[in-house]
Amino acid sequence: MRTAAAIAAVVVTLIASHAAHAKCAAYAETLLTSEVVAGSATLVFEIYTIDPDEVPSALDKVAAQLDLYTLQGKKVPLEVRAAHHGMRQVQLELVPRAPLAPGEYRLVRATRPANAQRQSHPLKVIAPAPLTVAAPTITAAASSHEEYGCGPGDTIDLTLAPAGPWFAAATYEHPRYAFVTVTDDHGPTSGYTRVVPSDDGQTLALSVGHGMCSGEFTLVAGTSYRITVQLIGPDGARGPATTRAIVYAPALSAPAPR
Repeated sequence: MRTAAAIAAVVVTLIASHAAHAKCAAYAETLLTSEVVAGSATLVFEIYTIDPDEVPSALDKVAAQLDLYTLQGKKVPLEVRAAHHGMRQVQLELVPRAPLAPGEYRLVRATRPANAQRQSHPLKVIAPAPLTVAAPTITAAASSHEEYGCGPGDTIDLTLAPAGPWFAAATYEHPRYAFVTVTDDHGPTSGYTRVVPSDDGQTLALSVGHGMCSGEFTLVAGTSYRITVQLIGPDGARGPATTRAIVYAPALSAPAPR
């Protein structure tokens, strides 16, 4: 069995057609909304750490550490609108205090854990476009359980009907996002989840759950969940909601190759 120190040294990224993304690095951070339209767009910033005690809980402190700059060095003040806590991670909704003009920006965190290098996250702001986001159509749902070296991955994999030009341009490298709320007998849990092309190249794929080390939601076999999906448009706003009741009933799979 690996020791905790050995696990912390492993960097693993799981990429699969319908699997939730997962990280096993000691620390990672991602600007999920790397492209938005000009104006008062919402940015989503995700922080992950292998030690759940290090997940930021003081939101004012975290907000003060995040700085947005133009390429010319002009600072754009940010404020935290909401936070969504998942498995070893937190997602922050950030709103610029001044409208963003089209152009290139960089998001940086002023202070960081000792085991992580300072990163700069590119943000592209494009001209506004008359794009509307409709309520998604869920055409299929399947439960999945996978065993990996760092732990199991549990997901409910949803297939969505095509959802317009903004989502038609999604790729695995540049995904779109949905805001998902999962409700069970204990109440609701919310977070942002990737929307990527399905294997058929026509429909869209959305995984609700967690990978081997992190994720937005925890699932228990045999439990019924109400899953509400809202697609996120290019301005970061949530579109109309679609809700579906789904029982998480996975078949145990063989361990994934190492």
